[in-house]
Amino acid sequence: MQQQSQLNPQISDSISEPGGRLQPTHVEPVRVLGNGRAATAVLVSATDYSGRETECVEKIFAPGLLTRFIYRAFFQAPFGYQANRDAIFACYYRRRVASQLIRVFVPEAAIAEPLYVRWNPEEGAYSLAAEFIKGRGIRPAPAFTRRLRNSLPWSKTPQQDAEQGEIDELLSLMSRLETLFRESGMVGSGWQVSKSAVVSTANLLRTESGYVVVDLESGIPAILVMHYVLAGLRLKSWPLFDDVDPQGLTAFIDQNSQQIEEAIGEDGLADLRCDIDSLIAHSKAWKAAEVSMFRSGLPFLSSEFQSRYRQQTLDHWCRTGRTDSETDQRFRNSARLYSRPIYWVGMLPGGLGKGLQKLCGNREARKRFRLFCTDRDYRKHRLGGFVDRKVVQFRQEQRLESKSKPVTFGLMFLVHWILSKVTPTRVHRLSHQFRSVPYPRWKGSQGRGLTSSQWLMLVSSKRDLPVHNSIDADSLFRGIEQCVGRMRLTGETNSSAASFGSNSWAF
Repeated sequence: MQQQSQLNPQISDSISEPGGRLQPTHVEPVRVLGNGRAATAVLVSATDYSGRETECVEKIFAPGLLTRFIYRAFFQAPFGYQANRDAIFACYYRRRVASQLIRVFVPEAAIAEPLYVRWNPEEGAYSLAAEFIKGRGIRPAPAFTRRLRNSLPWSKTPQQDAEQGEIDELLSLMSRLETLFRESGMVGSGWQVSKSAVVSTANLLRTESGYVVVDLESGIPAILVMHYVLAGLRLKSWPLFDDVDPQGLTAFIDQNSQQIEEAIGEDGLADLRCDIDSLIAHSKAWKAAEVSMFRSGLPFLSSEFQSRYRQQTLDHWCRTGRTDSETDQRFRNSARLYSRPIYWVGMLPGGLGKGLQKLCGNREARKRFRLFCTDRDYRKHRLGGFVDRKVVQFRQEQRLESKSKPVTFGLMFLVHWILSKVTPTRVHRLSHQFRSVPYPRWKGSQGRGLTSSQWLMLVSSKRDLPVHNSIDADSLFRGIEQCVGRMRLTGETNSSAASFGSNSWAF
């Protein structure tokens, strides 16, 4: 996603979960900044009650299928930041606590301050808003083509020294941040700035005043670094996923209270303690509502788990429209949960499970489904709208060319839809180009062989384009001559086709 048009026109006009120092009444997307494993970063303009507009970055936690699958495999629950209110508030308070700790112990770094959290009804996920940081990533040094000679001190250029110094500076800072998080009890957050993680350097941006941590939320459990595997076993919370050690965090604050008070003042220390209490409470409630057999064994016998899990499940169903208000109230007045069909059909992956849940719990959804099955015009309208939305999405993702032919609901659309689910963008685009080349076939008019242009696509590169064009033009004219000789085309058709130059058939 690159432009605002790839988002829904309005993310939300109502902030259902306000929190933090900014409480907007309207959020307008500006542009997409990037996509990660767990969230999409969107630059938005947030308007508060006084009409003041603030530019900030919203992380919309609507991860892809692989991330959701990994999370469900380890914790037997929907992705926490997407569906759990306590989890998203734990994100908010974790950033506040980490910001104050870094301010005291690693002052040359900072964290993008959290501003608010909200439920995003259009995306069906929670969002966390933070400061918009204008910075850049590191500039990696070029590869050493002459490794031995470049290893000599007098052979390096000033530019190489500067680039290498920038990387060394960042890695040193990341080590200090990771050590701080480990020692302070915020052990799960250390995974986000660990040098051992694959892409952790992208979580910091370089600004004029220093480095800023812009991403403190994990996308996958911390299972790739042995220290965090052992830390999860020690905390009886394996695998770690942004976990907090409550006792370690409070003990660290008590031991360093004097230094913290000197840096942020007495009021700042009091606010920090309040944020820590909120972080611990929300983290505990979040983890307690997940099955997580690796972490908790078999929690089904616990009455506390049963209560939290049932509450979280019903809240999620109501918030995402799987149940209407009447059904939601009926479910809350009953102790049944596992015996309801809506619970078990939700185990099916993707849109199939969500759609079946809406049929079980939402009366309006059942009405629309009956109308879809019985009314041909309504069915045609709904399918047409679905196809149009998907085609726009495919073109924006560059899976289809912007000038491609209109697509209607049929076999070709189903092929594109399946390819969008199982192939990368480049493979999807090449397969579409490969199948849509309209040149004559090498086996003659009755053959089923590959076209000459399709073969050339497989074996040629961009620099071979002139050769490609000339060969295609020759094969085209030969095909036309064969068709004229077999009385399949008239001479007028042949002469009109021959009037095109070779450049007219450029691929």
